[in-house]
Amino acid sequence: QQEIARLSLMFEQAPGATAILRGPGHVFEIANPAYLQLVGRKDILGKSVDQAVPEVASQGFIDLLDTVYQSGVPYAGRAIPVILERNGIREQRHLDFVYQPITDGAGERYGIFVQATDVTDTIQAVAALRESEQRYQAIVNSIDQMIWSTLPDGYHDYYNDRWYEYTGMPKGSTDGEAWNGMFHPDDQERAWKLWRHSLATGAPYHIEYRLRHRSGEYRWVIGRARCIRNEAGEIIRWYGTCTDVHDLKMAEEARQLLMEELNHRVKNLFQLFSAMVSMTGRSTKSTAEMGTALQERLQALSRAHDLVRIGRADSMPAHSVLLLDLAEQILAPHLSGAQHGKVSLTGPEILLGEKSTSAMALILHELATNAIKYGALGHADGKVIIGWEIAGDLLILTWSERNSSAVLAKPTSTGFGSRLIKSAVEGQLGGKVDIVWERSGVQLRLELSRTRLCG
Repeated sequence: QQEIARLSLMFEQAPGATAILRGPGHVFEIANPAYLQLVGRKDILGKSVDQAVPEVASQGFIDLLDTVYQSGVPYAGRAIPVILERNGIREQRHLDFVYQPITDGAGERYGIFVQATDVTDTIQAVAALRESEQRYQAIVNSIDQMIWSTLPDGYHDYYNDRWYEYTGMPKGSTDGEAWNGMFHPDDQERAWKLWRHSLATGAPYHIEYRLRHRSGEYRWVIGRARCIRNEAGEIIRWYGTCTDVHDLKMAEEARQLLMEELNHRVKNLFQLFSAMVSMTGRSTKSTAEMGTALQERLQALSRAHDLVRIGRADSMPAHSVLLLDLAEQILAPHLSGAQHGKVSLTGPEILLGEKSTSAMALILHELATNAIKYGALGHADGKVIIGWEIAGDLLILTWSERNSSAVLAKPTSTGFGSRLIKSAVEGQLGGKVDIVWERSGVQLRLELSRTRLCG
């Protein structure tokens, strides 16, 4: 009797809705309070299911009970939608339930044990969470910004679609610490140092570094991140962004280079004019002859400067020009009159495109200016030999200075002119430059892309 009382007490107080249906007619023999609350009725004992809860008959549950009773095979349903009428109101609920056939002491079929759990609120909560997640994903993926987040220890566990579109990496491939491999090798140590400091202190993360684009190019981006803390002040997550600022960065560097070049040009003009006056004075016999020669050189110099003007869209040539013609025009200010034989130009016919003409003019102008100020063209017996040849997809151009009357010292530091040449060769012409200083003067070798030259 005590065991029966305990079982009865457990049955009454069980949070899950349970009932026992007797015989093939599925008559309610027992139903605990949770079951009565579920179906919204109190007077169901002694009634069949179709009498006590008639609305379920048309939903296939009577047929299901018949099948379980006759076959003796249990049935489990998960989140099954059921329309119930409770307190005069019909509403749909979702139930997890089990129909378990039971037998009497003789092993004969007795009825069905029913256990049901209302999971409607859980399903609605999951649906709301899913909808919230979908809204969140829609928002973060509609923003033209790379967004990421990490665990408190800095483990990267989320990137939005923009990150994968930008980098071209498969989803999940940059989780954990793999993110650092996406940045330029020269920036990785610096990025790790700042990130570890932020993780240790909670300080905002801010850095400029080069991120590998899906094209393979490293582009400048700004990385930012801030931590989120709980009520106890503990960091629970980091949220960050990456913003492409490459074009702005390049524009700023170009502006800075432009300012340096302008300053360099102004200084060069004074030095070049001084050298030109000195050279012209040595090669002429009278003041009138010197004035005429000097005027011709200044006019040629002006024409050369038109080809290498800076900061003007109209500084581009209106049409393509031959490399030989360009070289002669650039060198003309320094080689008029008796100086003409000081330069040798040899090479096949090469047509330069509009974009490459200005870059090549700039390179030749810088070399000629330096040769006048510091190199072979500043000496009576100095010569410059310029030659070019085609080697597959490359144009190989050499600039060789010869001088026997003086020893030319190698510069102790790289001047702006050298940096300007390097920038034009590598940045605009897609090539490389080698510069060697010898006692007779500078020896320079350019390897240039023919495709870039013709473009």
